[in-house]
Amino acid sequence: MRYLILTLALMLGGIGTSTAQTLSYADAIQQLAAACGADVGKYCKGVELGGGKLKACLDAKPISAKCQQARDRVYESIARRIKAQCSITQICAPDILRFCGSVVAGDANILTCMMETSPSAVSATCNQTFTDTCWRTERVQQ
Repeated sequence: MRYLILTLALMLGGIGTSTAQTLSYADAIQQLAAACGADVGKYCKGVELGGGKLKACLDAKPISAKCQQARDRVYESIARRIKAQCSITQICAPDILRFCGSVVAGDANILTCMMETSPSAVSATCNQTFTDTCWRTERVQQ
């Protein structure tokens, strides 16, 4: 099972578009392991990990509907998460200046400041982008 989870974690290299809610990486791996474990064992056993080879293997095989649905959902969620993490500085710039303008950048100081700022205080677009990064939920779980 450990090997399967690691295999599915490495499979996350090829990612799609957006969905309503983003998943943590741990949740994504668990969903893929639960839905695609049999397909990986059946079609891709022994496939070299990394470089998108496992994803390519599953893309080329007639995987179960359960696995396909989970992959679509997970890839869309992870893509949305990555997009949010890449664009948050731009999208939240006015809010960062307003609430954290005096904070010295570095060591995640601005991230900490924004996490301490009430979600209802920041703009709706910034709040949604921040939510999509999963930083709030993962920080709480630590």
